[in-house]
Amino acid sequence: MKIICPHCGSKEPIIPPHKNQLCSSCGFYIIFKEEDPIKIICDCGTTLTALHKMSGRKAKCSNCSINFTIPKYSFENKPSNVENTPVSNSKVEKRVEKKINCRFLLFSISINLLLTIISIIGGGGKNLFFEIFILVFGLWLLYKVVFYYLEKHSVVSFGVILFFISSLVLIFFENTHT
Repeated sequence: MKIICPHCGSKEPIIPPHKNQLCSSCGFYIIFKEEDPIKIICDCGTTLTALHKMSGRKAKCSNCSINFTIPKYSFENKPSNVENTPVSNSKVEKRVEKKINCRFLLFSISINLLLTIISIIGGGGKNLFFEIFILVFGLWLLYKVVFYYLEKHSVVSFGVILFFISSLVLIFFENTHT
């Protein structure tokens, strides 16, 4: 039997006496609020849902008819030195992070392309301002990407680094051929 963590949705083995059990994926204590259903996965693979008021009672799997006790994870079993367990809505956070990453990626790609085109049109190396601006802005973007990557393992890094390097390559070839 396994229990589904209410914070991250990972499947954790049920460890009696159901006190102070930490989720191996998110690190939060497995504690259910009264309004949250308790989701259990039977050994046969069937997902069973029980109301919080049913915790501690005996139940039977609807598929394989095995008897089990619904675990009683509650606020009473929380360790006294732990504050309220923070609730994480990881699906929403991932969607928001993905949306931010896509916006940042599109922003950085469009700015790098714009500056590269302006540099090419600007006179083939004669307009030093745009080349310095591309270099400074590209380094700033690279710094931001490294920061985001280290913090969130962002997908943005590949696109920004690729366009920054392409901008530098274009500037280099532009200066060598004039």
